[in-house]
Amino acid sequence: QLAMFRTPLKKKGSLTSVKSSETRKLRSSLRTRFPLLSPDQLDEIWPKHASVNCQKLQKHAALYFINDVPLIFTTYPTHVKEAIVWPTLYFLHRAPQIMPTISIYDGVGVKLIKGADLFMPGVVVKAAGEGLSRSWVTATFGSFSKGDAVVIVEENNWMPLALAVWNVSAGELEYRGKTGQSHDLLHVLDDYLWLEGDGKVPDAPVTDVEAALQQVKDAVQAQQAIAAAAERAESLHLAEQAQQAFVAEAPKQIKRKQKALRTIVKLAGEVASGEVVPDDDQLAKIARQSELETEIEELQTRLARIEAGQEPLLPDDEPVIEQVLGMDHSEAACLAATDTLNGDATAAEANVNIPPEASNVNIPPEESNGVADLPSTSGSPSLGDDVPGTDTSDESPLLPMDEVLERSVVVALHDSVANSDLPLLLSTLYATHVLPASRKLRNAPPLNVKQSSWKKFAAYMNHLDVEVRLLEVEAVKAGVQLLKRVDRTHSLYLNYDDAWLLTEDELTEVDDGVQFQTTAGAAKAQGTGFVVPKRGPQKIVIEQKRIANKNMTIVSALGNFGIALDDELKRAVAKRFSVAVSYAESPDASLGKLLRVQGKYLDELAELLQQRYNIPKRYMTILKAKGKKKR
Repeated sequence: QLAMFRTPLKKKGSLTSVKSSETRKLRSSLRTRFPLLSPDQLDEIWPKHASVNCQKLQKHAALYFINDVPLIFTTYPTHVKEAIVWPTLYFLHRAPQIMPTISIYDGVGVKLIKGADLFMPGVVVKAAGEGLSRSWVTATFGSFSKGDAVVIVEENNWMPLALAVWNVSAGELEYRGKTGQSHDLLHVLDDYLWLEGDGKVPDAPVTDVEAALQQVKDAVQAQQAIAAAAERAESLHLAEQAQQAFVAEAPKQIKRKQKALRTIVKLAGEVASGEVVPDDDQLAKIARQSELETEIEELQTRLARIEAGQEPLLPDDEPVIEQVLGMDHSEAACLAATDTLNGDATAAEANVNIPPEASNVNIPPEESNGVADLPSTSGSPSLGDDVPGTDTSDESPLLPMDEVLERSVVVALHDSVANSDLPLLLSTLYATHVLPASRKLRNAPPLNVKQSSWKKFAAYMNHLDVEVRLLEVEAVKAGVQLLKRVDRTHSLYLNYDDAWLLTEDELTEVDDGVQFQTTAGAAKAQGTGFVVPKRGPQKIVIEQKRIANKNMTIVSALGNFGIALDDELKRAVAKRFSVAVSYAESPDASLGKLLRVQGKYLDELAELLQQRYNIPKRYMTILKAKGKKKR
């Protein structure tokens, strides 16, 4: 199953929804397989209530989409009983520290992306050095076994380019030397798995890697503290049992020894008076008189000390566990208990020894990797380093989910839903208008209707209809509802405030300063290689027409700008607007194929094309139904 994504994916069936039980199992498998993935980091990458869909592939493999992003895939080799969970490069760009890294020389990454295999001369290795017992293999890669997974990065760059596995062991590599192919590539940037996503690479890790490593360290320390405390408690229990046994047995020993001492004293008196001529055995008994007196005194002294409660259960010089670990045991116990309640395996449970420094986490980018110009960051995250705190005292609190839902609907009705768009399917309203509006809100978490009081969008819309009287909803059939009318004089509608929304400058900023750039292969495969035509139409025209008694939005001249009119585009548009989408031949051959969308989606379709293909606005023209120029 290696290099299985170098050829087009052989999909089996359609995309299916994943049950929550399987979702929990996959999350747990990720934490167990990759102990350096912290719980908070996993929740950020894969929210617990995210939508999860599965696409089955050939050879019993499967690709999982979390919120439409292909984050993990599974393989099922014949020699294992359970499927193996692997992160995709989209996942590794969000959590690059979870796997050991192998550095390659600049320029090698471009060849890997184009289909070349990785050979040892392209891998950066370290010399063992004089006086070191470690070999160059151990000095460079540490200890590893055949089949262990690694991430491929270019030298002095943090960004993962490929996912690979060792095809040799450390001993075999040492014997063979720095030649040949030692890694089998499983997943590479711009391969067909990568093209299942948006094809965008970040210029920095999307999540806080240092905070994740610190959380893993804290969790391991907590588990160690609990294990050490349990061991000490066991020692105390055993010591207490030993003392109780001594208290029960000591009087009997003292009585026996006193009886023996009286016999020895009597014998010594008889020998001194000349009544008895001692033999060797009797002389040995007499010589033991002082030793026996000392033993009796020690037994009596210890028994008195125990009965008075003056003897500690453990030696006074044994260090207390809290002092050894440098942390409050109760605090450590609470931390570990919290992690256990989360239902995820900890690093300690996975039997992983966390080193003082995460030497395998390669974070510092400085140069471009030939795919996208990535700015540099300095330093590598270390498990031994303190994570600097951030001052959040000036940050505004996030809005509750009910208020986020309310504002999203009001903004959508105010800014993007016109009376001419009605009636409108509630599913289309949510996907096309409400969700995009929620992303513009200030101090708002990602919209998740399940976390609101209504749990379902249709239930909330019925609330706005029956109780609030803001709008009118009509049920066409079971599970299908239409938005029929909006009362634009309602107080809730008039309560709309521009202060709810982020400014244009704020909207252009990406969270944590992370910027994304589409890879060349993804741009080409998705038809995103936008080019200005040298001949033919110089504008992409979006117009509205009435065809067969239906409103149609028609886009022409896309092909002249290097945009492929294929099934991927058709599915993307259909998924976005939940309407019928088709291609048709244009009467004017110079316009090429026409993209036809049922309904009135002039501005929405223009926005989708601009986002998907990075089309400058100056190359697009929007026309109304009668040909009157709108923009």
